[in-house]
Formats: sequence, C-alpha cells, structure tokens
Amino acid sequence: MSSMRNAAPRRNHKERGQLLNRSKLGLLEKHKDYVLRARDYHAKQTKLNRLRVKAAERNKDEFYFGMVRGRTEGGVHVQDRGNQSLPPDVVKVLKSQDANYIRTQKAANFRRIEALKSHLTLLTELLPSTEDLTAQEVKTLQDAGLLAPSTSKGKGKKLARSGHVVFAETDEEAYQIPSAPLEERMEEEDIFPDYLQPAASSAADLESLGWLTPVPGKKSKRNLAASSSSAIPATVPIAPTATASERLAHRSTLLTELSARLLRDTQLRYTLSELELQKVLMGKGGRQKLREAEEVKDDEKEDGAGKGDGDGDGEEEGKKEEEKMWRPRVFKWKFVRRK
Repeated sequence: MSSMRNAAPRRNHKERGQLLNRSKLGLLEKHKDYVLRARDYHAKQTKLNRLRVKAAERNKDEFYFGMVRGRTEGGVHVQDRGNQSLPPDVVKVLKSQDANYIRTQKAANFRRIEALKSHLTLLTELLPSTEDLTAQEVKTLQDAGLLAPSTSKGKGKKLARSGHVVFAETDEEAYQIPSAPLEERMEEEDIFPDYLQPAASSAADLESLGWLTPVPGKKSKRNLAASSSSAIPATVPIAPTATASERLAHRSTLLTELSARLLRDTQLRYTLSELELQKVLMGKGGRQKLREAEEVKDDEKEDGAGKGDGDGDGEEEGKKEEEKMWRPRVFKWKFVRRK
C-alpha cells in the first residue's frame, strides 16, 4: 500500500518567495541555495584541514635543488618556465613572415571572391527584381559590386542593377551563356584600336627573330604544387532542369559564401595593416601617440553614412546597433633630417 502511495503523482510543494514589503532585504534564500552554500563551505574546510595535516607532517630537513633558485612573492611560489624573450630583430623577421603569410591568404581569398562574383553575375543579371532577396543578400551583392547601392528614400522603389544585360529566348539558352570575367571580355571584344592590337606571332616568326620555341615538358614538383595550390575550385553550375527552389537554394549558398569571403577579406586587411604598424613601431625614431583606438559614436556614424532608406527591417537595424566601429591609433614621428 505504501509503495502505491509513493508511486502516485504528488503535488510539488513550492517555496514562497520574498514578500513585497520585505523586498528591500533582497531575495529569500531557498533550500537549494543553502545546500550549495553548505557544500562549498565544507569543501573548503576539508581542503584547509588537508593542508594543515600536510604542513604538520612535513619533513623540515627536506631539500631539493630547485629550492636554490625558487622564490615566492607574497607567499605564492613563482616559477620561471624557461621562456626567454626574443630579440627585437628576430621578432621583426617573424612579423614579416606573418605578414607575407597573410598576403598569400588574402590573394587566395581574393581569387575565390572573383570566381564567385563571375558566377553570380549571370544570376544577378537574370533576376527580374530583388524582391525575393533578403536584406543581407542585397547588402552582400552591393558590397561585391554586383548591385548598385540603393539611392531611393521612399518605399516601393526597387534597387537599380548595374552590369551588362544578356537576353536569351529560353531558360536553357540563358544558362548556357558564359559569364566571363572582365579580363576575358576585354580579350574577346574588340575594344582597342587597331594600332594597339597585338600582332599574332606564329612559331615561324619567332624562329626568324631568333627566339626559341617553347617546348611543353614535364612540370617540376615545385611548379606542380604551386599550380595546384593556386587553382581555385570551380563552382558547380546548377542544371538547367533544376526547379525554382533548387535555384534559389543554389544562389543562397553562393551568396552566403561570398558574404563570408568578403568579411574574411576585411579582417585580413585589418590584420595586415596592424602588423605593418607594429613593424614600423619597432623601428627607430622618436614617436608620439596622438590618439588611442576609440569607438565611433552613433552621431558620427550617421553623419558619415548619411540617411538610410525608409524600408529597413527591424532586425537589420538591431544588427547595425550591435556592430561597433573603431578608429585606428594615430602616431606622429619626429622629423629626422636625412644626411
């Protein structure tokens, strides 16, 4: 009978909170608060008792060679881990290597951005409007230069599109039109005068001029590795028979990667400028810090950016408020006359 009574659901007995007329005394302590406080107190007492026993039973004649160089500060044992500060010349070399690595990553990231932009150019040109794009996707296209910045101040006005518009009869024909980068278009189109066009040189002309004809041979391991590392993975084109939802998902994936790449490019540029500043600060010459790194206030942001559109979303405004803009540090070097 008692087991049945214990198995039956019972009402939870909740402890009362602090009364309103006693709110000035603070929160009313619950039993679980007392349990946590008691456990913490007993754990500390146990540790103190263990230390007292260890101090009482220690060997006064105990000696280690590490005690010769050991020292304490305020009763706390301070021990050197063997880390030695590098000389300034070595640090400058290391910072130069870091800067070179960042430049390499920045160049690779820039090539990937150009590949994404060239792939998105066709999709952007084929869009009838930007109504099906989110505010973040529109901002990404504007940052990449694929869409013109919004100049409308009222609602209902669509964003202007920039670029060369290609017309096609069917969807299959539109997806077969290549979207070449600007350099390839300049090579294909006849946009230079005749006197600026490079003359076509054949193998016979090169031999008559005394040049050796290049013989295609095997690449060395170093060149092969460099070419493979510099190669950019091509974006998989979507099939012409894909549905509308698949096309939207494909475009959204490309825009997400492009947004991340643009953010990475900004971070790499800031990191590179900071490394260059540190390298200059480690050099010779008297300098004076004119201004610390300070946060740009909201009033200055509005003056610099101007008035925005009236059709902004609430979520985008909240994100803009969370983002903080900082001014860099400013130094002034003492003028030194060169001999």
